[in-house]
Amino acid sequence: MSHTPVNESFHYCPQCGEGSSGCPRSSDERFVCPACSFCLYFNPAGAVAAIIQDTQGRILFIRRKKDPAKGKLSLPGGFINSGESVEDALSRETREEVNLEIVSANFICSAPNNYNYRGITYPVTDLFFSASVRTFDSISPQETEVTAIEFLPPSEKTMEQLAFPSLKHALIQFNYQT
Repeated sequence: MSHTPVNESFHYCPQCGEGSSGCPRSSDERFVCPACSFCLYFNPAGAVAAIIQDTQGRILFIRRKKDPAKGKLSLPGGFINSGESVEDALSRETREEVNLEIVSANFICSAPNNYNYRGITYPVTDLFFSASVRTFDSISPQETEVTAIEFLPPSEKTMEQLAFPSLKHALIQFNYQT
């Protein structure tokens, strides 16, 4: 399946409806309509992910149930909702995906990512945190997007199974900090 960058997916001005032949993109970052001067910036979406370790130093991974990267390893996390803080998004996504309550989180790094969904590639900025949870007693896959939960060491074999390149970047940064 081919993917179109989000900045090339607009065929009409979202404000006045002018066709794409009359609405050239002025750059990769924005769409400007010459008919009505509407300007749409293609800023990245924000996403969060938690690196959670067990007492043996293994990292909690999820197996993705859906594309993109179906069957690959990821970390608990997801997109930040409008009006939601980064910290609240991290807690919500961790609760929604693995039913765990985060008690503390520390920022590790950020990384750019491309999220290919239904033929369109969306730019994303992923924010990664090391997180502690109260207990693992309630752990279970909670969302339709998670098929399994696995605790694995951050080995080369694990790295080869990651859903997105940004995850590898974050795990390398995490290992330098611990």
